[in-house]
Amino acid sequence: MAETWRGLYPITSFVLQALERQDALADSRREQVLRRAAGFWAAAARGDLPAYLGSQPRPALAEARRAFVALGAVRTASLIRSAMDGLAAGSNGLRSAAILARLDDALARTEDNIDELIARYAGSEPHQVLIANLS
Repeated sequence: MAETWRGLYPITSFVLQALERQDALADSRREQVLRRAAGFWAAAARGDLPAYLGSQPRPALAEARRAFVALGAVRTASLIRSAMDGLAAGSNGLRSAAILARLDDALARTEDNIDELIARYAGSEPHQVLIANLS
C-alpha cells in the first residue's frame, strides 16, 4: 500500500485563514465555495472529518460536494457522493463511522489536486481581491 502525505499546502492554509478573518455571513458565493472546500479539506488532512461533519453528516457532505464541483474537483465530488449514498442507505453509528473512514481514506488518495484547485479558484477574478487584500 502506498504511503500518502496528509496535510495542507500553504496556499490552502492561507485561504482558510484569510476567510476565517471575515464574517461568514458576508461571504460572496465564491467565498462560500472556498470556505466550504478549504474547511472540509483541512478537516480531512487533520484526520478530523467526522468531527467536522457533526452528528448529521449528510448536509455538510452535500455542501462540500457542491463546493468541490465548483472547484472542478470531480473525482473528489464523486467520492463524497458515494459516501452520501452509503449514509442514505440506512446507517447506524458504526456503519456511518465505517463509511466516513472509507471516505477519509479515499480522499487521501484522490487524483484531484485540491490545493492547486483552491489556489486557482481563490486567485481567479473577481475573488482575487480577497487574496490581494490579505497578502
